[in-house]
Amino acid sequence: MPKGRWQQMIGNTYNRDIYSFTVRTSPKEDAALIEKINSIPNENRYSTLYHNCADFAREVINTYYPRAARRDVLNDFTMTSPKAVARSLSRYATKRPEMLFNIVKYSQLAGPIRRSMDSRNYSQMAFTSKKYLAPQLLFNRYLLAGFVVSYFTTGRFNTHKQYMEYATPEIASLNLEQSRLKSGTQNTEINVSKFNSLGRNYTGADDPDPRVRLNEIIVRKEAERLRLFGTVETWKKYQARFTPMLQKAIQDGLFLDEKEVKTFFKDLELQSDPGFDDEGRLMLRVSAYGEDQILGLTRDNILGGQSNPQLAYKLMLAKVNATLKAKLKNRESFETFEDDWELMMRLSARSAETFQPVASRPQRFRVVQEKTTFGEKFKKIFVIITH
Repeated sequence: MPKGRWQQMIGNTYNRDIYSFTVRTSPKEDAALIEKINSIPNENRYSTLYHNCADFAREVINTYYPRAARRDVLNDFTMTSPKAVARSLSRYATKRPEMLFNIVKYSQLAGPIRRSMDSRNYSQMAFTSKKYLAPQLLFNRYLLAGFVVSYFTTGRFNTHKQYMEYATPEIASLNLEQSRLKSGTQNTEINVSKFNSLGRNYTGADDPDPRVRLNEIIVRKEAERLRLFGTVETWKKYQARFTPMLQKAIQDGLFLDEKEVKTFFKDLELQSDPGFDDEGRLMLRVSAYGEDQILGLTRDNILGGQSNPQLAYKLMLAKVNATLKAKLKNRESFETFEDDWELMMRLSARSAETFQPVASRPQRFRVVQEKTTFGEKFKKIFVIITH
């Protein structure tokens, strides 16, 4: 197995949200970057202060677009942080629509792992993290005020809000077209066809009045955002439909109570072993109420004949419940949620066909208790208190 920490990238969305910032590059620029990296000696140059992971990202970005990514000397105390790189690149790219800037989000998967926190500047951590905030409140409130003023005047940046504004390649291409219409430019030198599934680039002859197309662009961008994020009213409607479904599942004995719904991912982890089905797709061998069952974990095999329909339905109920209970910024895309909802409804019908009465399930699903050391418990409590 190759040396290094590449294994940390596998299953990273179980641990945190990931935002991927995308800009236009050319094959020639890509080749130049590869040549530059290959020419560097293969040795560890890591330094927390001057050559950390964010520094590497900054160097890569600046190879394509010089001075596009910068460190925040004031708010990060001369270090380079991921948030500083994201903020500087966003400010640079949003002023240059020809870069086709857009952001892709990979939401943290629902499960037993604690929700990740947002990326923060050091000055921001000084007044948002309890382990730094408490000592300052006790001993030096003027220092705290300095951190607050510094962040809100020079370092403020909300990654999720930026993502909602520039969420898809389609929006990026529409921003470029909008910019050209406003400036009266008819140059089509930049080919955005691979980014633009809408399949339309402005040439100056599409509309007799550019204002018509400008209004259309605004509508198309809003439609893209609605497709990805939905509306507050739509999410509330799904919540209203889901609540009686979950209560019925509890009454029918699929869950003992609402607490078991919240802990189902952890329960499932403790009561099962991973494996693969005959076609190499991921599944779990689950000990459920004294019986060995199979639970498919892909959208294909979760509906298969081997997968237990009650367990599959419970899994989707727990997943949908976690999504609806989460904050807006912690939810998966509305498009993905609708796919989950449809799958849950199909599994509901299958589960009803093989329903077992509540009398046969008087105990909790989890039988195996989690083994944790005193150190692990202390660490968990410490993180909750200090963060």
